[in-house]
Amino acid sequence: MLSRISPGPIGFEHRLFECPTCDFVQNEVVASDTMKSASVGWLAIAHLQEKLEQARRLLQQVSDPTTTESLKALIADLESRLSDLLEPE
Repeated sequence: MLSRISPGPIGFEHRLFECPTCDFVQNEVVASDTMKSASVGWLAIAHLQEKLEQARRLLQQVSDPTTTESLKALIADLESRLSDLLEPE
């Protein structure tokens, strides 16, 4: 039985199923809108990959320690978001 729906990665949502009889629990990641999710997901992935490449190139060009740390944090965040899109739970 579907017991909860919560937001997931862009274009997806988490659906929690629970069996009231045997207490079996299953968490699924499914497309939020099956008509649009594939294109939205791929567009989001392409956009994040482009931003990640730009940040990495910029990191090689800067020498200011504050900017370097900010770019490293941005790169880590973009990598995490990209990983969430490519490998849903």
